[in-house]
Order: sequence, then C-alpha cells, then structure tokens
Amino acid sequence: MSEPRIAFVTAPALPHEDEDRPLIDSGLADRAVRGEWVAWDSATVDWRDYDLVVIRSTWDYHRRLDHFLEWCTRVECDTTLCNPGPAVRWNAHKRYLLDLERCGVPVVPTVLVESGEADGLGMILDARGWDDVVIKPAVSAGSFGTTRHRLDDPDGERALAALTAQGDALVQPFLDGVESRGETSLVIVAGTITHAVSKVPSPGEFRVQPQFGGGERPVEATTAERELATRALEAASSIVGPVLYARVDCVTVDGEPLLMELELIEPALYLPLGPPAAAVRFVDAVVELATR
Repeated sequence: MSEPRIAFVTAPALPHEDEDRPLIDSGLADRAVRGEWVAWDSATVDWRDYDLVVIRSTWDYHRRLDHFLEWCTRVECDTTLCNPGPAVRWNAHKRYLLDLERCGVPVVPTVLVESGEADGLGMILDARGWDDVVIKPAVSAGSFGTTRHRLDDPDGERALAALTAQGDALVQPFLDGVESRGETSLVIVAGTITHAVSKVPSPGEFRVQPQFGGGERPVEATTAERELATRALEAASSIVGPVLYARVDCVTVDGEPLLMELELIEPALYLPLGPPAAAVRFVDAVVELATR
C-alpha cells in the first residue's frame, strides 16, 4: 500500500519564509505519509493524487479571490480540503465579524460599507461618535490596504471612496490598546488552544505585521482571552462546521478582550514560538485526517 500523500498549499511566490514549514516538515519526517509543498495555482498538479490538501501560506489569495475560491471548489470535488471550503468562503470576507457579533462574540465595533454605498466616512463617524478610525478592504490579508485616519483627515474620505470603488470596506474605531499593548493571537489546532503570541507594532505604527516593523513574542493568554477564543471558534463552527486550525486575534479594551480577526484560511500559526507540543498536535491532526 502506498503512503498517503498530503499537499501543503502555498503561493507561487512568498514575500518571506513560512516559519511554520520547517517544524511541519520535521514532524512528518518519521511518519508513514508523504508531505509536499505545492502552489495552489499550479497548472500541473492533479489534486486527486493527494489524500489531503492543507491550505497554509496562500498569502496572495485575497488578490485573486474569485480564482482562489474556484480552486477550493475544484479541490473539494477531488479530495479533502482543510480548512474546508465552507469555512474558507465564509472567512474570506470580513463581514464574518458581523455574523460572530450576532452570535454574541465580543467584536471590535465594525461598520461594513458595501461597494457603491453613498455614505461617506464623515457620516459614519458622526453616527458612531468616532474620531480616529481604521479603514480596510473587506477582502484583505496582512493589513493589505489598511489605513488609519482621524476625524479631520481628508484622506480618510478618499481612502474609503477608493476602496468602495473596488469592493466592500470596513470602518472600525482605532483602539489605543493596539499601540500600548498590541494584539494577542491565540492558536487553535483540532479544537485545542495550543499557545499564544503577543504582536506589538513598532513606534509610530499601528499595524503589527513584520513587514511594518512589528514584533512577536510568546505569552500566556489570559483566562478572558481564552474564553473569547473558545466562543469565537464555537460560533464559527456552528456556521461553517469544524476546522483543523484557527487563529484568534484580539485586543483588550478596558479589561475586556475584543475579537479583531478570526483567521481560518492561511494564518501563520507561530509554531516556532509555541511549545513543541503545538507543532506535534498540528502534525498529528494532519496525519489523522490523511489516513482516515
């Protein structure tokens, strides 16, 4: 009997190394499976050759979303996809935050501005009483297209108009906790919180990603953060079904953690910053799915 084959799906070109990959590869080294890293848009791959396809560093998906979602549908017809297509399709548009809010999950206040809507930023700020906001595309990753604007900044109106000329956008209040304490990311694998990471922006910056100078370090998640992560995953699972992995990004305001993002498509899992058991759990879960 041949070894089960697993495709870990990446992008054709990456802006930086996928830091989770070495631990995944080493974890698979002594398993009776064959793991391969494959670009999602490769024209030469037959996905039927794989027992499991695991989405990992497809960091370009938001730039070609329709193509990516079509690819997900094709793969689902041929084999098992993780995370599954329903989760990917739901999570690809940030209106999912409003779905989670309706499920009772504490979410950063969010206004969805649909493409072509006439309401400008000034009307939103007046209605909400906000004077410092973040504007982002509703389909985005890695803070792509995300900007910050204060009440008297005319660039804010232009930024929102530019985004809604191309698609939907989100407007959220800027939260001081991001600058002072950063974000906390909790990693969940096969339903278990394995570890947490603090992400802090560089001085004068609000975006925490490394390309903007942000830093990362392991932390112990608080009880409230763990409860939020559990609630968010439970709510999402009630909508789209179970998932293999998730990352919950949150910020604490007045002692209460609020959900910023629930990442179900291609999040970095920060395996090098977690305990060895985190990478082992991920590999175990992947091998179990591939050998069912």
